[in-house]
Amino acid sequence: MDSIFHRIATMLYENKTRAALIWLGGVVLIIGLFTVHIQDLVKVGGYSLPGTEFNASSKILYERLGISSDKTALVIFNSDRLKVYDEVYHDAVTASLERLQNNALVDNIETFYETGIPDFVSKDNHTLYAIMHLKGSEEAIEKATPAFREAARSKELEVSITGVLAANYDIEQATAQDLAAVEVYSIPLVLLILFLFFRGVVLGLLPIVIGAVSIAITLGIVAAIAFTSDVSIFAINISTMIGLGLTIDFSLIALDRFRTEVAVMPCKEAIAKTLDTAGRSILLSGLTLFFTMIVWSLFPVMIIRSIAMAISLSALVAVFTALMLMPLILSFIGPSIALKYQANPLRPNLNQFWKNFTYKIMADPWQSLLIGLAVLFILAYPITDMNRRGVTLEAIPASVESRHGGDILAEKYGKGTIGPIMIAITTHDNEIWDKNVMGGLYELHQKIAQDPRVEGVRSLMSIIPNFSLKWAQSLSHASVAANPDYYRVAKHMVDIDAKNSTTVIYVFSKENEVNPDTVALLETIRANVKQWAPTLSDAQVYVGGAPAMHYDFGTVVDDQAPMYFVITLLVNFLTLLILLKTIIIPLKAVITNLLSLFASFGVLVMVFQYGFASSVLGTEIFNSITFYTPIIGFAILYGLSTDYEVFLMSRIREYFSHGANNEESVALGVQDSAKVITTAGLIMIVVFGSFAFTKVLVTKELGLVLAAAILIDMTIVRLVVVPASMKLMGDKNWWLPKSLDKLLPDIRES
Repeated sequence: MDSIFHRIATMLYENKTRAALIWLGGVVLIIGLFTVHIQDLVKVGGYSLPGTEFNASSKILYERLGISSDKTALVIFNSDRLKVYDEVYHDAVTASLERLQNNALVDNIETFYETGIPDFVSKDNHTLYAIMHLKGSEEAIEKATPAFREAARSKELEVSITGVLAANYDIEQATAQDLAAVEVYSIPLVLLILFLFFRGVVLGLLPIVIGAVSIAITLGIVAAIAFTSDVSIFAINISTMIGLGLTIDFSLIALDRFRTEVAVMPCKEAIAKTLDTAGRSILLSGLTLFFTMIVWSLFPVMIIRSIAMAISLSALVAVFTALMLMPLILSFIGPSIALKYQANPLRPNLNQFWKNFTYKIMADPWQSLLIGLAVLFILAYPITDMNRRGVTLEAIPASVESRHGGDILAEKYGKGTIGPIMIAITTHDNEIWDKNVMGGLYELHQKIAQDPRVEGVRSLMSIIPNFSLKWAQSLSHASVAANPDYYRVAKHMVDIDAKNSTTVIYVFSKENEVNPDTVALLETIRANVKQWAPTLSDAQVYVGGAPAMHYDFGTVVDDQAPMYFVITLLVNFLTLLILLKTIIIPLKAVITNLLSLFASFGVLVMVFQYGFASSVLGTEIFNSITFYTPIIGFAILYGLSTDYEVFLMSRIREYFSHGANNEESVALGVQDSAKVITTAGLIMIVVFGSFAFTKVLVTKELGLVLAAAILIDMTIVRLVVVPASMKLMGDKNWWLPKSLDKLLPDIRES
């Protein structure tokens, strides 16, 4: 009885015109309805988490004081010649802010000229920044960034607008530019490799065509999902990166098998045979990555969830196009290809290089294995020194406005200016002016200001330069409201015109929001806030702000990730167990894949933390890695490594099942698959590696770690460690208890 793969191939061949029209209409419909709109639907950010102290503080500050780190922009005015107190400077700032205030999305703007707070002015008096509080949806605010910048422009002053949403806008623009650049440089290289592999234009172009269709479909599905839920901007680049690499990988496996089969049988049967053999490996490889990433798509962080969802969809669509579109295209062009290969059939055994190489590896398996493992351990060693950090403005190219504005703030005011710790203190209605609360506020302000890690503190105490406990306890709603100088500062620090129940303390660290000193400062404040101000025992105190957002994000990742790691390992083990019907090889695969992953992360640390080859990649040295690169990298790479594992082991198992001994099966399996694995690996390195030269830090890190992992996996692991370990285990490689054998489905290649 024919398999489902055989029936699919036959159906497509016999109904190719109708199937082609359905494919064309479906792809055009998806692109028209969804794909073209994806840039407008996805979001930047996705780091805050419900249930954390950061979210609690943000909710209170936004609802009570209209303060939101997500809906705030900083407008920076700078001049090398003019000073803040000059009339021309004052008039230019005032005119700029008036134009901004006319925008319906602007709620209010805090500035030195309004509040009199000296913190807004740099020490050299050449720079001033204003805090622009915004309203409306994050999407609307983000899209209004160009309008804000145009309104703020001044002939007399240099003006920059930065902040979370402005940075999000800049990341979106940089991401789109990165994607265009990657396509320009990587596609020609991929085409060259494909042309050399197939020694022809037609088959060389086919993987690119199928890859383009896969990407378009995947992005369309991502856009459709973004209509109803939050999806990160990084889903676009990740879908393109993984979709193109994976589709080309699958295409190589299938087309290599096709050109071998079509040399000895009619085109229709060759297509069916290709789908019935290589198609099984493709299906299992893609489903393994799909199920692995589905697990990670449940992760309680929007950016990780979005990337995992994008990868799982890329895998599913890549499988779908490999099984449903490639056979269809071959139905049209296959007969002409068949004439070529039937006239000059391939002789795969003519080139004995890979077979001889494998025998040499197995001639002294212990030495080969130890050398391979030693290289992996050396490459992996730097991960023992890995530091992780949240994403800041430093992750954005230095040339864009939000980064430039952030650099000015860091230089003129201190690195912690753009991302202060924000302490929300809330009580019952009309109790914020209670003497105990004011006394606690005074004690907190004083205690925090004395910390050597603190650049400055801003609170209700900032109303006057030299405040005291007695003065603080004398403050009341009536006394502050009656004094214009007091009121203009207080209205930004307490809900004086509403419930009089909430106030805020800004703590500016000397370092940026993810620096270890700032993190330690945050931990110190959270641990001691009630001890430092015992009179606030009846009040609710939440320590938030940008440092808390990154800290809480990292904490959740650390708490949740181990469970997902374990599930990932189990999914991959079970996949290989089902395919290969052996326990030993999947166990070895778990170990070798982990070593390969650790080695690639070691390379990541060497480049982004130590600065190795940073000038070549145009990478700044941050002495750390972003929080989620190891998380997403682990999930992607463990899924992708199974792709090569399935393909190689399927061929070895095929020979072993037909009577070859263990050593001969390994040599023949490597001989048959090494060229495809090497070519597919080179293409993936080109696709992934090109992202290492992009502008956005997150994409750069993922591109490098993926390229490094593929290089390590296709060389040291697949060509050295695997053959050596297979030789050492002998026939035990294929051991499986009979009771377990009966429970497993038989989906091996025929």
